[in-house]
Amino acid sequence: IGDMLTNILIAITLYVVLQPVNKSIAIMAAAFRIIYVIVRSSALVNLFKALKVINLAGTDPATLGKTIQLYLESDKAGYTYALIFFGIHVLLLGYLIFSSGYIPKILGVLLMIAFIGYGIYCTAFIFDKNFALHEQILKMILGIPAVISELGLCLWLLIKNIDIQKINQLTKSKNI
Repeated sequence: IGDMLTNILIAITLYVVLQPVNKSIAIMAAAFRIIYVIVRSSALVNLFKALKVINLAGTDPATLGKTIQLYLESDKAGYTYALIFFGIHVLLLGYLIFSSGYIPKILGVLLMIAFIGYGIYCTAFIFDKNFALHEQILKMILGIPAVISELGLCLWLLIKNIDIQKINQLTKSKNI
């Protein structure tokens, strides 16, 4: 639950920081991250169901195993579908950062590249019948750009901070 609340707070914070660039796109970016939270949260219910099944006494072990596996696979599918919305958030965030003038453009470019990784992974999950055979390489295709871009943004925000004067200038020039 803490992770989901943190994601909502991050969505709101990024909206506040980036709305001077383009308010409509900043709202969409925040909305897609919040949709991600909703879809991901609904998929997590499957993990609780799996835990509940484990505690059923007198159930045939084979049936129990298959039922638990079904819930785990349902959670994984829900998480992957949630990543579609998160990926769109990352794309919009990358565009806003690239256009901002107060956060390094390279971070925006890296986020937009990460979007491609999210897209490849989610598309393969949905359409590739042999997804399990390719999953590890697909995780690398998704993970490497995602970690570099998202961690890079976090580190930059923590270490460098945002130039409030540039945000104020942009806000005044656009009459926001």
